[in-house]
Amino acid sequence: MKITILGGGIGGLTTAIALKNAGIDCEVYEASEKFAPVGAGLSIALNAWKALEYLGIEKMVGAKGYRYSDAKILSQKGKVLQTLGMDELRKKYKSNAVTINRHDLHAILSAELGTIPMYFNKRCTHITQSKNKIQLHFSDGTIAITEYLIAADGIHSNIRKQLLPDSYERYSGQTCWRGICNTPIAGYDYSILSETWGLGKRFGIVPLSEKMIYWFAVNDSRKEEMHWGRKTNQELVDLFSEFHKPVGDIIRNTPMETIFWTNLTDLKPIKKFAFDTILLLGDAAHATTPNLGQGACMAIEDAAVLGSILKKEKYIPKVFTLFEKERIDRTTKIVTTSYRVGKIAQTANPILAGLRNFIFPLLPKSSNENFLAFLFGVKFN
Repeated sequence: MKITILGGGIGGLTTAIALKNAGIDCEVYEASEKFAPVGAGLSIALNAWKALEYLGIEKMVGAKGYRYSDAKILSQKGKVLQTLGMDELRKKYKSNAVTINRHDLHAILSAELGTIPMYFNKRCTHITQSKNKIQLHFSDGTIAITEYLIAADGIHSNIRKQLLPDSYERYSGQTCWRGICNTPIAGYDYSILSETWGLGKRFGIVPLSEKMIYWFAVNDSRKEEMHWGRKTNQELVDLFSEFHKPVGDIIRNTPMETIFWTNLTDLKPIKKFAFDTILLLGDAAHATTPNLGQGACMAIEDAAVLGSILKKEKYIPKVFTLFEKERIDRTTKIVTTSYRVGKIAQTANPILAGLRNFIFPLLPKSSNENFLAFLFGVKFN
């Protein structure tokens, strides 16, 4: 039996590790020529940490990750609107949460592949099927043949577009810059992860160490326009000039050439992941906006769920069907909730923003408990 994984991102690599743990031969095809360092970080939330534990790689991630104390939502003037005490949540859910440089996580996952074959510069344009075989057609003219295919080829997945031609990416109405600041910022508390909500703008500060900050800046944009990607450091500083310190200092101390820009999109939730011998996974199945910090976390969860199903079922088409049944409601809820949170956090209406900023600090601690239990209270058997 042979399973081919299309896509060497976080979802594809963690899935390869899950298959290796299950004793199943697999191979990975990646569209890029090589894995290049990306100036971005991410948060490994409590649910994703449990998935890493299930896959047996949490110690390596923990060694490179950064353990922060609290997560806060702030107003643009710096007033605390809400706080999540992470140590309390770690204890409650018997898990961990860290931030990590995306490149470091990728390196850990790549090293864990061991002898699993990985082929670069292989962009799959489409597939054909005959009898019990799947032919993968690559842009370089080559063809690979496999019995089973896991498409983890991202939000722009050609495989999903072929299988579900009506599926589409959904623009959030927001554009985003990301960068890593390696210059120590005087007076900043590196134990705090924060997101600041302004009027049609947001700014996130994600410490990756006691000297390094990953940050993201989000601005409303009615249309997907390319001119946003040409903003200079000073223009970004000016755009967020009404935000509290040290937002301007963080942007100013990030080299312009390391800042990258994208429009924020997600995949409008689809109702099918499994297609007999083919499975959609990760962003190819449920790409989400980053408002809950769950994009990479959901992909890691996918791998752990697939691994747990393989403990009980060996017939791969049934494994894929069971995966769809277990994952589709949860991922749909997270995609939908994240999209809505983005609209609340990003409101440009000063009356609604004022109401939001007044209500949020008054919300009882218990108000988030049900959703946090849904988000973090996962198990992999």
